[in-house]
Amino acid sequence: MKRPTKGGHDVPPALAKRAAELVKGAKAHRVAEAKAALQDALAAHEQTVRQMFRLGTALRVLAQPGMAKDAGYASGFYPMCETVFGMGRSTVDALMKAVKAMGETRYAALKPARANALLELAAATEADDTEAIVAEEKVPLWSGGPRIDLKSAATKDIRVAAKQVRDHRAGAAQGPRRGRTASPEERALVATVAAKLAKRGISGTVKVRATRPGAPSVFDVLGLAADDLRRLAGR
Repeated sequence: MKRPTKGGHDVPPALAKRAAELVKGAKAHRVAEAKAALQDALAAHEQTVRQMFRLGTALRVLAQPGMAKDAGYASGFYPMCETVFGMGRSTVDALMKAVKAMGETRYAALKPARANALLELAAATEADDTEAIVAEEKVPLWSGGPRIDLKSAATKDIRVAAKQVRDHRAGAAQGPRRGRTASPEERALVATVAAKLAKRGISGTVKVRATRPGAPSVFDVLGLAADDLRRLAGR
């Protein structure tokens, strides 16, 4: 039996089958092409990361006193990096720090952004914990403070943790709080709770509100869906 069409015309079954096969074949070709392109991109990206590590290794040599001048750049190391590589001082310093702290294989596995975030955290903490941080272990942000599981933490959360550590150290240096402001510890608690909620797939925003000067802050969890609230209540 011929298959009717919307316009009332009949399409021979063989032609309809052929058209379906062509569509299926075209989709399969696109899927194969996309997967092949992804593999090429991954391989190229890994090579790019490894080349970045090698660049950092060479830059560490050139950063030694007089090396940039001997290489033909009398203006100095950082101007040379800006002129030759288009890299600013902070980018150069981060790359050289990564090269010093980890091997090429580890750097390639982490990728530059995550490697830099880990090193930013290591620089912020007071403890001698660079090795543990680069290995993505569970580490305390400060003595007696919250711990962060670096293996499961997102890169952006590691950067937030580094800022929390800097805020904590700044707050400790300034002494007791004055005025209506949340302490670094309270802001760190907000980030810890928010991360745990997100890990459990619970929506909502955690906020800290300062009360009167010198008094503890209060905390709000906003925007919870009913199902999420039941999960928190254990129902």
